[in-house]
Order: sequence, then structure tokens, then C-alpha cells
Amino acid sequence: MSLIRRPQYSSGWTPASTGVLWSYHEADSYALSNGTAISGNWTDKSGNGRNLALQGSGSGLTYQTGVLNGQPVLRNAAGSARYFFPPSMLSLTECSIYIVNKVATLTTGGLFGGSNVSLSHYPYTGSDIYDSFFRSSSRMGPVHWQPPYLDTWHTYKAWSKTNDQSLYQTRNLVYHNSSNTVAPPATPQILTNGSTIMEGDIAAVYIFSAKLGSTDDAAMMDYITTRFGIDATLFQDPFNDSVVNTYGLFTRRLNDPNITITENGTEMTMTSTTNGNTIEAYETGLYDFTDKTIEIYNSSFNPSGSTFINLQDSANVKYIGLQMVYSGGGPAWYAVDGHTGTYSSNVLELCATRGAQWARYTHNSASGRIDFQVSTDGITWLVPGGPNPITSLTGFSMTSLKLNLQFSHSSADITAGRTSTFRGLRVYKY
Repeated sequence: MSLIRRPQYSSGWTPASTGVLWSYHEADSYALSNGTAISGNWTDKSGNGRNLALQGSGSGLTYQTGVLNGQPVLRNAAGSARYFFPPSMLSLTECSIYIVNKVATLTTGGLFGGSNVSLSHYPYTGSDIYDSFFRSSSRMGPVHWQPPYLDTWHTYKAWSKTNDQSLYQTRNLVYHNSSNTVAPPATPQILTNGSTIMEGDIAAVYIFSAKLGSTDDAAMMDYITTRFGIDATLFQDPFNDSVVNTYGLFTRRLNDPNITITENGTEMTMTSTTNGNTIEAYETGLYDFTDKTIEIYNSSFNPSGSTFINLQDSANVKYIGLQMVYSGGGPAWYAVDGHTGTYSSNVLELCATRGAQWARYTHNSASGRIDFQVSTDGITWLVPGGPNPITSLTGFSMTSLKLNLQFSHSSADITAGRTSTFRGLRVYKY
């Protein structure tokens, strides 16, 4: 299955379009032959003259061509003594930074460090991230590493302004502080925390003199996606790792042996083994789902079972999502609304669109509502019949929820040996 995102930025959009670009650096500005050791400063392509000054010695940092969507990258090898100093940032009252990188090992130094850079460990030390972006006396963390995982290209994104500081890995929120004091660094560092040096690849650094608004942030992430071929999705699971009892981003919540899950390289299959009307749940960690779209393809379905795909709070009390049930000769999607703690289910699909295997729902913070759509082919999306959208989300926070998959198979399913299958799930900023 291929799920296609719609770019947020218009043709010709560049980081300079934000109006607050402080500097930006892409590896192709070096224009060297493959494998050449880096020996000069990293040019600021904004024209502002804020080059990243190369520090250290040796030939551990090299120019690698055609690595990322045809673009070159800089590779810091094991044992390298190379890193960069951006200019002083003392004049900034707020800042945001986007770094396209791939970390090779888990215990090397900070990707970005402030005045007290020794506090920074990225990706993590002892299974936790510590990050000192725009902080001088304390640090973010400990916070846990989130997908994408080690040795995977992703975007380190951080911003800091008074009472608003966050750290993301691509679109995964790993830290937020609403009571911080901004501390611009006089001696910022990239690829080191002052004591150890990060091993891995870096393709680009973009620094802005303000926190970007939601429109520019979305455009920046899609610019990175288009230029470097990195998916700016919050996360996705195609269910194709072909490993039994490995569920990608999902972990088993209920220790219930009545439903097993396998993956065959194409899809994820749920099979009932004993006892009817059993619900099995799998869920992710907590994420920020504000202004995100959740899209899933239920490729086959049990006539007497049901499938739930929910956003659920940490206490497993409040939720909003979708339920697929079989009725009237085909599968139909329902809206599942329990965000007040009280369950209700609203039919979404009319007979004209019955049998749609694709479904998605999108949160819109501006309107404070969640809209639902279905599709029979994954290309043309329809607003189904019935109550749509959910327009009252009072008391339901989208900023810290887990995505929850639940499966219910009846005795008839078990007797008949029926299964349910999925071929993909994706969460992205639409």
C-alpha cells in the first residue's frame, strides 16, 4: 500500500520564506568528490554570513555523495574529532532549529549544545535523551528515544521561547516545557556535547530566529521531506517486517492469548484461537496528535467481529476513533466517541459507500473538531453519511494520547477459522 501525503508548501517555498531564517546549511555547499575529508567551514546558504566554523582535527568528517535522495551528506566516523561552532546566539530571544541526521551509535555526544553543552546527550545515554537546547543551567529530560529508531534518517527539531520549549524527533514530541526561561548560548556546538562527538551522518542544519508558526513548521517539514526523501510522518507501520510477534510500533496491552498476530511481509493478520467475543489490544506510546490525520487500510474483515482504531488517554478512559463492523452485507465504519468517558457510536457510512476498506480521521485545532472520511480505493475519499464530524472536544487533550488497536472475534469466527488483515497504518500532518 502506498499512502501519499499532500505537501504543505507552495512551489518556490524555501526556508527564507519564513522571514525569520537565521542561517541554513546543506551538505551540497561543499561540492566535493565522494570520500573527501571536510577541511573548511560549512557555508551559510541564506546569505547572512553565519557559517558553521569547523572545529577539531583529523579526517574523520567526510563528504559522501548521493546518500539521501540523491543529495550528499557529511559523515562523522567512529573516533572522529570533528564538530562545528555556529556563531554566538546571545542576541536571540527565541529560536528554532531543524537538523537532518542519522545517528550511528547510542552513546555519542549531543547533536546540538548550548552554553552548558556537557548536559546534552543525543540521541541518548542510558536509554534517555538529555538536551540543552537554549538552556544554560538545566536540561530537557530525561526523555525517551522515540521512532524513528537508531540508524534511521530523521529530523531533530527543537524550539525555545519564554514558557514554550519543545524537542521533537521528526514529528514525535519527546519533550515540552511550558515554564522555561530562554538562555541563548554564546558558544553553541553541533555534533558534540563538549566531551564526546556524535557518530553518524548529517545532511542539513536550519536555524530560525523565532519559533515557527504551524503553517511554516508544516512547510519546513515538507521541504525536508521533498528535498531529502525523508517522510515527515509522525509514524507509520506497514505491518511487513515478517517477524512473528513483532508489531512494529505497537505493544500488547492485554496479556490475552485468544488472538494472535503475525506478519507475512505484506500484511498483518489477526487470528482467533479460543473463546468467543474476546478483545485484544495493541497500542503505541504517548504522542501529540494535534492537527494530525490517522489513516488505515483494513484489507479483510471478520463478518462477526469488529476492529477499533482509537486515540486513547493514558488512563484508558477517554478515546475517539473508528470501529469497523460487518452489517447489511458488508463492512461499515462507525465513529467511536468516548472522549467524555461515556461510550457512544455513530454510523458514518451509508450503503452507497459500504465496503470501504480505507478510513481516516483528522483533527483540526482551529475548528476544534475531528472529521472522518472513507475510501474504496485509497485514492478518492468520501465524507460518509451519519453524524460527521465530532465537533465537541471539550476536556479532551490531543497532545498526549496513544494510538490503540483492538480486535474482537466471535465464536463463529473461531469455528470458521476466519482472520482479519491490515496492510498499513499511517499518522501524518495533512
